[in-house]
Amino acid sequence: MGQINKNVFFALLVILVLGTEKASSKENLILGKFNLDSKDNFNNYLKELGVGFILRNLAGLADPDVTISRNCEDGKDEVLSSPSCTWNIQTDTTFRSHSVSFKLDSKVNDKTMDGREVTSVYKLFNDNTIIETQTGKDGKVTVLTRTFSPADMTVDLVVNSVKAKSVFKRV
Repeated sequence: MGQINKNVFFALLVILVLGTEKASSKENLILGKFNLDSKDNFNNYLKELGVGFILRNLAGLADPDVTISRNCEDGKDEVLSSPSCTWNIQTDTTFRSHSVSFKLDSKVNDKTMDGREVTSVYKLFNDNTIIETQTGKDGKVTVLTRTFSPADMTVDLVVNSVKAKSVFKRV
């Protein structure tokens, strides 16, 4: 391969790699739309939370889309942890939709898709992880750790000693 062909090949390779990258900045690792790709032990997780049989089975059939966005009042979009930003997680399925808005490190009351009333706190770690701690009215605490990469969002869920995992591909 001649020098010109190598240069053209390299340039095309760079364009291809950069052009197909789904997220190019740390902020974009979190923000975006994701679709469920796989889940593991989710039914047992919901059962441990006290979710009834019918609702657990509907959840098992769901193919959720999750959209994560944020709005910053002071224009400090570039600082992920800015306290002036309101984050939103919108989850849409054929059966139900759910939206929760929150500020990092602040308590927010929510009614989950499975009907539980919870108080949640969201924390940001390493510019690519959001940890949500939910406390239900019944005192049960569950932790959802959302870890983001250019290709996907992995959600690790824990309640008591039951662990589950869901992987969402970026769309």
